[in-house]
Amino acid sequence: MERNKLLFWVTACCRIMQVVQIGLIILLTYYVVNWHIDPQYYDDWKFSGSLGKLSISNPIHTAASEMDTTRTFMVSQLQPFSVYMIYIQILMQMVLWILVVQEFVKVIQAVKRVQTFREQNVKSFQKIAGYLLWIFIISGFTFVAAGNTGHFSFDFSFTTLVLMLASYILAEIFKEGNRLYEEEQLTV
Repeated sequence: MERNKLLFWVTACCRIMQVVQIGLIILLTYYVVNWHIDPQYYDDWKFSGSLGKLSISNPIHTAASEMDTTRTFMVSQLQPFSVYMIYIQILMQMVLWILVVQEFVKVIQAVKRVQTFREQNVKSFQKIAGYLLWIFIISGFTFVAAGNTGHFSFDFSFTTLVLMLASYILAEIFKEGNRLYEEEQLTV
């Protein structure tokens, strides 16, 4: 019974994460549309893209972005192509994270039904690894153009790469477990 409570809470947390991510996608889309309608609203907002780490700050919270002024741009001065690239990059990452969490929930549901070493779990871990590979690639570069200046950088998140490799390893473990389970079923 304790195991099912833990799995229930993990599933609930995963669902909450998905809802929050969908809310962030909606909020991000709102800001991009609002940027088209009223770019002067963002006159005091700064966009920092140093070493591939992106942050957008309101004038109230600019202390951290003012410390490194080498790659700080005003949001209202960003070129449309740059805004679209950033939007698509963040949108794709969020959608992929939603898919990762969805596949993880499928594995949890299978474990709850005591169907741990089944082919669908192997496929879920392989999908998770594939999604993480795309997140690794998409999040690895930054392009920002504002006015006459621009910034392009590469910054790879090795945490995502390690998660991807762990997912492939888990897929192989579950594949072996599935093979042993099927052999057991044939011998009975």
